[in-house]
Amino acid sequence: MRRFVPLLCSVGAALVVLGSATASAGAATVNTTCLPATTQAFAAANDANAYFLLAGGAFEAGTPAWSFAGGAAPVAGNNTAGGDPIGNTMSLSLPSGSSATSPAVCVDRDMPTIRFYARNTGAAGSKLGVTVLYTLPNGKPGSMEVAQITGTGVWQPSPAIAFHKEMLAMASATGTTNVAFQFRPLDATGHWRIDDVYVDPFKRS
Repeated sequence: MRRFVPLLCSVGAALVVLGSATASAGAATVNTTCLPATTQAFAAANDANAYFLLAGGAFEAGTPAWSFAGGAAPVAGNNTAGGDPIGNTMSLSLPSGSSATSPAVCVDRDMPTIRFYARNTGAAGSKLGVTVLYTLPNGKPGSMEVAQITGTGVWQPSPAIAFHKEMLAMASATGTTNVAFQFRPLDATGHWRIDDVYVDPFKRS
């Protein structure tokens, strides 16, 4: 039994109809491993679970590119709450009306959650939406909003967010599937940054 840790941000598990979220496309097909190297990225938050860094998820120069819209961009100023390699200097700014979409990543049924660091220096009630993009077994793209988080003016770890794609992985011929993640402010009152986006590769039992 792996222990869940107290969550420092609130989460609303607002699940929407498959394919009806705001994302414009499903995750692209990629050839990659489903078990990259892991680290205890949230040890400072008393979370001893192992995670792997999503491609480009530290937002440093030279890392795999994300897709940005509406003014989202890497900026100077790093996550200070832990989980980031020494020497990193960047994070992702998400102004009102913007969105950022990760590269696709291979996952299987034993990869149930993502977690990241966030800071909101705007209104306390502002929310950041997290959407998972995927491809159905029939080849059609789909999307699902899996969380709405709130944040404070200091860097904090997000909740461990379930993205439910283990179901698609089990339905696929290989036991794996490819997903991407989209982050976007849900209102005009926040000033959001995120950093260090990780996936938990181990099934919780």
